[in-house]
Amino acid sequence: METSAQSCPVCRVPLLLAPVDTGQMPVCGYCGGTWLDNARSQRVVKGLVSEQERALAAQVSAQTVPGSTGSYRTPPASGDEARPCPDCAKPMARTRIAEIGIELDACPAHGTWFDARELVAVAEMFALKSAADDAEVAAFKQELAKDRRREVMAHAGFGARTLGRLLR
Repeated sequence: METSAQSCPVCRVPLLLAPVDTGQMPVCGYCGGTWLDNARSQRVVKGLVSEQERALAAQVSAQTVPGSTGSYRTPPASGDEARPCPDCAKPMARTRIAEIGIELDACPAHGTWFDARELVAVAEMFALKSAADDAEVAAFKQELAKDRRREVMAHAGFGARTLGRLLR
């Protein structure tokens, strides 16, 4: 892995660029955090994290250095101070995902920081949500198809009676 010009917002060490099937993913080899740009963050929300990205995040999270300050659900090392964006160094806003009790740090212009194990947890939550949404959409489509068949049958029946009257 090569190092990036970006720094970990928790440890302030250079992020490592880990190769994945979708390109390179910046990760911290010390605290196990992961930086995703806005495009990759959107893929997480849509439940589209690749298995390789998920496996890398899990592997990096498992290899954190004991005593590092960026572990799962741990506040920033400097207390309540906002963490700096790895791209622009401006303070990131905290965003809470209530369903799983995780607070993420996000820069609206650049991306989202996931502490160790957070990316896997968030990706799994959104993947499950996406699967449930897909199941609801499929059920709705089936119901629409049934309604459409009923309409066609009713229309065909009406058309046949009318045709019968015309032929008398």
